[in-house]
Amino acid sequence: MNNLIGVDWEEVKMNNQKILIIDDDPDYTIATKVILKREGYQVISAVDGNQGIEKARSEKPDLILMDVMLPDTDGFSICREFFFQDCN
Repeated sequence: MNNLIGVDWEEVKMNNQKILIIDDDPDYTIATKVILKREGYQVISAVDGNQGIEKARSEKPDLILMDVMLPDTDGFSICREFFFQDCN
């Protein structure tokens, strides 16, 4: 599938773009990293919301894959923070 929720995966892959995974489940993170790296993506990860926000700001990923339930916050709050930050 080339286009899922507005993401052109072929373009992301061609440009060797960066994907940030924010998830506290190490098994999920490792498995997802292996698959994405094998497909040619740059992959970084964070284990909680605060670390994810820091990495998103410093690394400027092209795509973020994020768990909704995190130990310190939830994925919806992080999305709102980025949305309102971009609007101001």
